[in-house]
Amino acid sequence: MIWNLIGTIGGKVLDIVDDVVEDKDAANKLKFQIQKQLLESKGTELEAQAKIVLAEAQGSCLQRNWRPMLMVTFAGPW
Repeated sequence: MIWNLIGTIGGKVLDIVDDVVEDKDAANKLKFQIQKQLLESKGTELEAQAKIVLAEAQGSCLQRNWRPMLMVTFAGPW
């Protein structure tokens, strides 16, 4: 969800770069740098999420099963 917002904002920033920077080569370099930073931050977030899942999978029985147990708790009686 947050990445949809960042993507939208990033797209608007890239449009602003086209409007403000007159030199097309400089504008393309700047847009490339902005896109590169957005992708790097997305990669960092995905690595952090993967580490969390890995830590839960290697933990105790409760750590491994708390999500499924929560789903069964809320969906079970229905």
